[in-house]
Amino acid sequence: GDHRDLHSFPTRRSSDLGGATPVVPKTYTVVRGDSLWAISKRLYGSGSKWTDIYSANKGTIGANPNKIYPGQVFTIP
Repeated sequence: GDHRDLHSFPTRRSSDLGGATPVVPKTYTVVRGDSLWAISKRLYGSGSKWTDIYSANKGTIGANPNKIYPGQVFTIP
């Protein structure tokens, strides 16, 4: 019998298939009615992480974190 070495085949472990942790997109486009708290809750499961999103997007959002607008694209840390 010819036993080929199965270990020579590359095994594909794709992180895209995901595990138990939810996949957080790298960017998020604001929709009408959004708030930083709501976005944080949707993406992280916790609204209190909105400060992370805010600090990563201060240049886009400006001085007031309550003023975000539909169509703005945020970088998600």
